[in-house]
Amino acid sequence: MFTVRYMWLLVLCFYGYSLCQADPAQIFLSHIDNATNNLWTQLETDSDHVFLRSDLESFIHSYDTDNDTHVTRNEFYAHFLKDDPDLGSIAYGMFLEFDTNQDGLIDTKDLDSVYARIDINGDNRVEEAEFKQYFKSLLTILYLMHIQGIPDPGPIVI
Repeated sequence: MFTVRYMWLLVLCFYGYSLCQADPAQIFLSHIDNATNNLWTQLETDSDHVFLRSDLESFIHSYDTDNDTHVTRNEFYAHFLKDDPDLGSIAYGMFLEFDTNQDGLIDTKDLDSVYARIDINGDNRVEEAEFKQYFKSLLTILYLMHIQGIPDPGPIVI
């Protein structure tokens, strides 16, 4: 008698519980969207809704702690990991993405290639949609590699 009489309550509770459970993919995409929006807000500083190559250069040079016109792997890691040291594989992937000639430094030679990747339509202006598309793709790949433990750069020495 208990099961038939209160079955509706059990079903209602189970249904309500299942509605409260967020879809992990949606949570992941929401995190990526938030990270991309924060990155846009941080890097597009003049509020013209265009990310110029000079904005990219300013961003990268903010990592150049010794002001020698290039960013070493250690400078990049130190800056990138200061707020969340558990993101070593993401820092590793970002450095590899920005060090396009793989010489162990991010400098002005690398920035032309990076900017061309971000400028999806090739008009030498990166609109907000292009910026977000590029960084959502990059962050998604890097985050998936991070949660899988790939690549494991080993201990990151700063």
